[in-house]
Amino acid sequence: MEKVGVYLPLQDKYRVKKMSLGDNLKALRKQFNWTQTKLSEWSGIKVGHISKLENNDSDPKLSTIYKLMNVLECSADELLMDENYSPLSGTVKQCFQRVEKLSPEDKKIILHVIHKYCDAQSYSHLAAELSVAQNPNIPAEEVREMHYQSEEWMKDKQNSAINKFVEHEKNLKKEE
Repeated sequence: MEKVGVYLPLQDKYRVKKMSLGDNLKALRKQFNWTQTKLSEWSGIKVGHISKLENNDSDPKLSTIYKLMNVLECSADELLMDENYSPLSGTVKQCFQRVEKLSPEDKKIILHVIHKYCDAQSYSHLAAELSVAQNPNIPAEEVREMHYQSEEWMKDKQNSAINKFVEHEKNLKKEE
């Protein structure tokens, strides 16, 4: 008698998703400008195993993860986290771990940007509520929607300006 497989929709929900260890390992290795051979020399892990890990063809032992964390000077989150499947708080934590490795001047710049962004968000929400209070004849949700639509337009303009700035910086580096 032939067995017939039954597909259950819950299978997808509980299927274990592959970690992005391979992508993270490769990115961390490249931050040091190391080849797999160099990482092998420093970590004591065979080159073939590093290759398998980077291609997600092998699962590491805990001792391998510790060796990689030590030699790459990273946390378990930086090595194992997959931003696509991790909660946003984990991704933020990972970003701040990367910021810790920056120079003091770069850290000040990042903190300044974060403070200004948070201030702008606070003012934006306050402005929306003031708009509601100033327009008592228009339903509050309608006023908020108009405010947030104008806010989206402004974000598009900001993103465009940021992209132009980044392009300009890249061009300056090319000229050097």
